[in-house]
Amino acid sequence: MAAVATIASTETILRWYRNLVVRKYDGSQLRGQGRPKTAADIAALVIRIARENAWGYTRIKGALKNLGHKIGRNTTNRILQENGIVPAPERGKRMSWATLIRANLGVIVGMDFFTVEAATLLGLVRYHVLFAIDFASRKVEILGIAVNPMVAIGWNRWHETSSMQPTGFLLGKRYVLLDRDPLYTQAFRRILDQAGVKTVRLPAHSPNLNAFAERLCFRLRLNAWTV
Repeated sequence: MAAVATIASTETILRWYRNLVVRKYDGSQLRGQGRPKTAADIAALVIRIARENAWGYTRIKGALKNLGHKIGRNTTNRILQENGIVPAPERGKRMSWATLIRANLGVIVGMDFFTVEAATLLGLVRYHVLFAIDFASRKVEILGIAVNPMVAIGWNRWHETSSMQPTGFLLGKRYVLLDRDPLYTQAFRRILDQAGVKTVRLPAHSPNLNAFAERLCFRLRLNAWTV
């Protein structure tokens, strides 16, 4: 093994690995034209107008038209939802998401998946890793690792940890933030609810609402490509 390991440097092996991953998921030949995304500066303007004024989607659309930007009402709605901005009648009357997180920091856990490409004799195999992160301490708990994400989410250790009496990372916690991935089945959420830990399903396309978990996934991906 030592003789084989000296054939190439660590940097070379990592470069080979990255090239394998790139080739596996290269869909450039299958990619269609698609619908163009809303320009980042226009989206930022929508967010700024909404935060500085108690305006609804239609009025924001009209204000942007006066500035020379044509944008649909549904697009405005989507941008606001993705950034956790509630509809105009409720804006300013609710506690902001950031304030809510700070007020409940010690009792919230975020949950998500990240993936790892493992090099095997049969090629790259994608493993799904289910994890939870304690918002207060930033402690990360690995709950399951499997090729099939349903196996990872139904891992025995997870069910043991999520018994009727919360233990481990759930001890003293009241909320678990989840995205709307269908992997988080009703039965899975019921286990948490029965343990006295409420599952909070976040709106679609709103990674900023589970920022601690998303940031961890981003850093892991970044490290995989910069090591």
